[in-house]
Amino acid sequence: MSNLEILDNKSPLSFYKTIANAFFENWPLECKDYYKCDSAEEIEHKIVEEYRNVANNECPFTILYIDKYCETTYEIVKKVVGSVSVCKTDIVGSKYGPWISDLWVDKNYRNCGISKSLLDNILYCANKKMGINKIYLWVDIKNDYVVKLYEKYGFTIVEKTVYCGRDIYIMLKTTWNNIINLDNEGLIYNQLLVNELNKN
Repeated sequence: MSNLEILDNKSPLSFYKTIANAFFENWPLECKDYYKCDSAEEIEHKIVEEYRNVANNECPFTILYIDKYCETTYEIVKKVVGSVSVCKTDIVGSKYGPWISDLWVDKNYRNCGISKSLLDNILYCANKKMGINKIYLWVDIKNDYVVKLYEKYGFTIVEKTVYCGRDIYIMLKTTWNNIINLDNEGLIYNQLLVNELNKN
């Protein structure tokens, strides 16, 4: 059983630890540049501090993909197996923003549609909840499959540059008519609203 949740200052510290570990594992050089940290533990502290000061629907805004399973007959355990964020900047000193950043899925949960679910929902939230009508992301040029995936979502390449030793494309989305209308289709976005209301 799984669902999506919004990361906030009421989320368990274990969620932050999982995200920090995923960030440091997937983007070690970028983490050092962005967070000025040399370990996942330091990144975790920075993320916690950042989210303590964020109001609802402001950046950063993070959606978590949660796997729920029974560790014992009596206790349901919630495990973060993927996440994606909207943030003001994803490359220090960039003239662009806001950004979609840090889309990752646990290697044991890949090829199950989780990335698509996260991307559908973050784009919907960025546009419908946060009022964003243009958004950027960056992707490694070598990752042709991911470039094509983002192009299907309406992203176009605006710049080729180098970031932390990687050749990357900066991509931009300005058209929103091709995002799924999650509200009308009754998909996971409704669950996000339920979770948010239950926390208040």
